[in-house]
Amino acid sequence: MSKKYKNNSYFYFKKTLFSLKFLFQKKNKHVANFIDLKNIIYSDKIEIEVNENGLSYLPKKYANQIDIEKIIFNDIIAYNNKNIVVLLNSNAIYSRKNNSVYYENWNDENEKHICDYSSKEIVNHNKNKAIFKYKISKEKLKNAIYLGCTFPSSYYHFIVELISRTAYLNQIPNSKNLPIIISNSILHYDSLKTIASIFLKDYNVMYLNKDYSYEVDDLWYITSPNSLVPNVRKGGKFEARHSKIRPKSIFYIRNKCFEFLNFEPTDIYTHSKIFIKRKTTARTYNQDEIEKCALKYGFKSIYFEDLTFSEQIKTVNNANYIIGPTGAAWTNLIFAKKGGKGLIWSESNWENLSMFSTIASIVNFDLNYMIFNSKTNEYHENYILDLETFENNLKKLLHL
Repeated sequence: MSKKYKNNSYFYFKKTLFSLKFLFQKKNKHVANFIDLKNIIYSDKIEIEVNENGLSYLPKKYANQIDIEKIIFNDIIAYNNKNIVVLLNSNAIYSRKNNSVYYENWNDENEKHICDYSSKEIVNHNKNKAIFKYKISKEKLKNAIYLGCTFPSSYYHFIVELISRTAYLNQIPNSKNLPIIISNSILHYDSLKTIASIFLKDYNVMYLNKDYSYEVDDLWYITSPNSLVPNVRKGGKFEARHSKIRPKSIFYIRNKCFEFLNFEPTDIYTHSKIFIKRKTTARTYNQDEIEKCALKYGFKSIYFEDLTFSEQIKTVNNANYIIGPTGAAWTNLIFAKKGGKGLIWSESNWENLSMFSTIASIVNFDLNYMIFNSKTNEYHENYILDLETFENNLKKLLHL
């Protein structure tokens, strides 16, 4: 290739890149470097738990043993930084000084092309660059602790990834006197508000506007003890190593919530057999037909979103059998009865996604999976669950 051609190609590349930046930096969007948080230049750092080995439990089908994969948990570190912008609906912070978004990289470097850390805040990214929302609030904070989360209004991500960080707040100097900032998106959900009040009752919490990012003069950021890669790109598949859950975190959450339940008793009538119904329009299926079959075997249909948080804990903890499609409601396995049994169904695209199977194993709940073939590469496709296959699996669950 001639030097002239190289120069022309380079000029064209730079011109295209500039055009793209101009396009995305309009309408409150900005292009920045996308860098692993481990490489941030920090003012102070507290290493809480590092180089810890763990296990991920793959979904178990009937008559099969549980496959277990060894994993290395992500380090739990508290970083202190000056003049940092908090990207409020993400696991990331932004430095204006070097125009870089620093994010929690939860997997190996060679998986960067598979793992997608996009969120409401981070619109898109490749290995080195990110496009993110750049709408800075006029309200500037002097100091704070940030509890991040990719999807703070998601029941699973909020409990397992965000709330689990509260166990380490006491590691930060003067934490009781520092404001703790969280996206106000959780305030639309009574259960999330209740959970936040349980774990942060001794702290000064600031719920900031989810539509803005906030600049903080002096910020502490705690990385999550548990992780789940938000998404995988087309052509990739979720694997067991993409979800990492510390048993100590699950028991921390479980015990704290049971203590709350003792002080906030509920008189809800519980059932031995629960069928989880869903109101969402994502991943719809022949729910009415499957429900009718479940009712025949004595199951009670439950919409968890209609229950208070106390009622959810008690309902799950009193159930001997729980069945339902994969979804955030299964996060309540954290509170499941030891020795209970469950049946969950999922498309093959999600086959090795192991967060619920891992939680089940941690609390000694026998969770069985019914996996059926996905029709496309989409992770949120609608489907039809075969009634005969479902009923046969249900009979196995009930030993009929």
